[in-house]
Amino acid sequence: MRYCVSCGSQMEDGTEFCPKCGVRNGESVKFDPVRSDSGDMNPAAIVLGILGILLGLFVPIIGLILGVIGIVLSSKGSVGHRNTGFVLSVLAILVSVVSWIFGAIILMSLYGY
Repeated sequence: MRYCVSCGSQMEDGTEFCPKCGVRNGESVKFDPVRSDSGDMNPAAIVLGILGILLGLFVPIIGLILGVIGIVLSSKGSVGHRNTGFVLSVLAILVSVVSWIFGAIILMSLYGY
């Protein structure tokens, strides 16, 4: 499937001009919805997600911060890696929150609340 650079409307393969605005087929771009325009991988979100999970077990605030930064950075990678970085970062946040809750329960049980 091709899309016109000028107006963004769909063009069938083999057509010479855009049916909407008349731009030549040679000036259109090939669009692949599975891949992003840049094939660059952003490993920072993946690394931050893994570190956030590991550190979130012992220092929940650091895991929480790394998870949030990982979610922000995951939107800048290619589609496949964006999902991986996002999932790992969300897991880092969940691990941090659960660790924080368990820590609070343990402290409350030690002090008799």
